[in-house]
Amino acid sequence: TPTLPNSCLGNSLMITVIHGENAVLIRHVLKGSTLPRVEPYLTLELSGPEITPQRILEEYLSTDFFTPKKTIIFEITKAFEFEFLISEIKKAQTTNDLIFFSYSTLPKSHALIKTNFQTKEFKGSPPYEFLDALFSRNKKASYVELKKLLDAQEDEFALFFLIASSFRNVLYSTF
Repeated sequence: TPTLPNSCLGNSLMITVIHGENAVLIRHVLKGSTLPRVEPYLTLELSGPEITPQRILEEYLSTDFFTPKKTIIFEITKAFEFEFLISEIKKAQTTNDLIFFSYSTLPKSHALIKTNFQTKEFKGSPPYEFLDALFSRNKKASYVELKKLLDAQEDEFALFFLIASSFRNVLYSTF
């Protein structure tokens, strides 16, 4: 199972497809995976109806003297010619990273799933019970909920980033 934070370390090419019903973990993994690893580093999130395959390719292939490496994150909400985009991406020579994500499970017949790109599916419901037990310092309930999540094959790194960003949000709100 690919883990995004370890993949985004610098000069290696990374194209990843993330999908599933667990929107909370998907956002936390995206947030954690886009932390700067090489300076200077730029993260660009593309969304909206005006985004076309050509725009994604343009951003993916472009380089800048001041930001030689960037991550382009694209939400797959609209259906367009993924086959064209995939064929152009495979021919590309770039050091940029590209992450496609969807808040629903993509079918196995989807063009992005059929590629040899890294894929990660986040199943299950958001881990609110786990976070509630953790923040209320209820060890037994925390372990029970964590066991449920791990038995459901939730990604350990995604859970770690979820806990870390939740603690960060608590600290931001208290100070």
